[in-house]
Amino acid sequence: MASGPGPRRVALVGLVLLCLGGAARAERKTVAVLDVPGVPRVQVVLAQALRKSYTLMPLPRWNATARRLGAMGRAADELALVAAELGVDVVVTATVKKDKDTGTWVLAASVRSGQTGKAVEKLRYPLKGPRVDPATLRQLAAEIGPAVDRALRGQTEQPVVEAPQPEPAAPPGREENPFEAVQRTAEAPAKEPEPKRPLFYPWFDVGAGFILGGRRFSFTEEPGPSPIKCYTFDRRIIDPSDPAMQRTVFRYSNALRKCPGFSASVAGGLRLDGTVYPLAWLSIAPLRGLGVGATFDYFFWPASRVCNKNADGMCISPGTELETRQIRAEVGLRWMWNVLNKRSRPSILLSLMYGFHQFAIQKEKRTYEVTDPVTRQTMKVEGIDDHGLPDLRYQYLDIGLGGRVPYVTTNRFFAALLVDFHYHVMLDYGDIQTRFIDFDQLYGGYGPVGGGYGLRVGFTPVEFVWKGLTARLSGYYETFAMSFDLANPDKGNPLPPGDREAEAASRHIAQGATDQYFGGILQVGYQY
Repeated sequence: MASGPGPRRVALVGLVLLCLGGAARAERKTVAVLDVPGVPRVQVVLAQALRKSYTLMPLPRWNATARRLGAMGRAADELALVAAELGVDVVVTATVKKDKDTGTWVLAASVRSGQTGKAVEKLRYPLKGPRVDPATLRQLAAEIGPAVDRALRGQTEQPVVEAPQPEPAAPPGREENPFEAVQRTAEAPAKEPEPKRPLFYPWFDVGAGFILGGRRFSFTEEPGPSPIKCYTFDRRIIDPSDPAMQRTVFRYSNALRKCPGFSASVAGGLRLDGTVYPLAWLSIAPLRGLGVGATFDYFFWPASRVCNKNADGMCISPGTELETRQIRAEVGLRWMWNVLNKRSRPSILLSLMYGFHQFAIQKEKRTYEVTDPVTRQTMKVEGIDDHGLPDLRYQYLDIGLGGRVPYVTTNRFFAALLVDFHYHVMLDYGDIQTRFIDFDQLYGGYGPVGGGYGLRVGFTPVEFVWKGLTARLSGYYETFAMSFDLANPDKGNPLPPGDREAEAASRHIAQGATDQYFGGILQVGYQY
């Protein structure tokens, strides 16, 4: 009668099996199956097919790590960055999209190396439409496991080479067969192309468009007997309160019936705009959208006419045609950041620009009567009549904040809306802030500006991008506000002005002014 194995032999066999099981568990690889936009069922099928053979990286953990690293895209460098952080050996991605060449729908799955993020195995399944049928899902579930196995073997079988070793020389008298060399070159694995830069981070974005813009300018004035009105310099006289009759003062007219202004009008113009993003190649998403940009607007204003008024302030006839010009230019830094690193998600827009905005109306010559303070004789001099509207040359530091919200996103085109807000830190106002630029010609402004600011709001309901071609339809409203020190009672300059000494005098007197601009822009261009 045969006897069974002894206790020592059973224990030895059990120990060997335990070691083999532990080694198998130690070699269990980690696989991440990423979400499939629009078809979540595909991700579920892939995860279920791989769960038994591999350790699956939880999708929420992958997404949280990618968001923290700023690598939410599917570029090879971004996938490799997240995989290295989490210790993932293989990354599986899949998409359902329409083939550009054939026009048919395709389910494409890629098995990617965790070390490089590059595709090692690719599976493609033609579809009848954007929905994935059960038969295709079963085929995908059956083939994804072997594809991952092949990808892992490809990674482990590749030797690590410290430096290229020269091939041994052929034996004397034997040359290499040229047909074998051609065949060896043809069988060499093709180099994987470098990952593409995301479409929403272009190298440059340029465009040109047509503007229909308007303007309205007015000074601060109050109706009725209030002294808050506009005044203009009349003449320079001997100060009546100076017993020695040596000091002169500036005398002003009575309050004007109505302050000068520029009635709401519109004109056409052209816009040129461009931005260059030299850091678009970086893998750090927040830096990709940092660029240098510029905008230039030129308006074709028709000639302005000064209204000839009667004693009641009513316009009775138009005056001489006066050339009118407007130019606006801005240059500086622009920055955009797609926070979730997806084309279909919103972006933050920031800007820091230097701005220049000029609006000028042609001046006329006019003869003035001036009293000589020495001889006390009245004489006539040729001067300049600016009609109470000196040239404006705004210079400012523009601080902008905005956002882009996509509402249609496909592989071929993109549509979004934009909203942006801008605050102008004022640096200069032009001739309007002077006292007398040329006293001999009686030309000047309203004196120093005590406080002022600028604001602009922009709204772009349509931003359309198709294969790099862009079209934008936008509107804007901009305002500049200012107050003048020489009409500020808190600074010792009450209204009406009366007779004033030189340090408190200017060509015109008003408490403040508001300059408003508005319009719409249709712009086309190209980005790459």
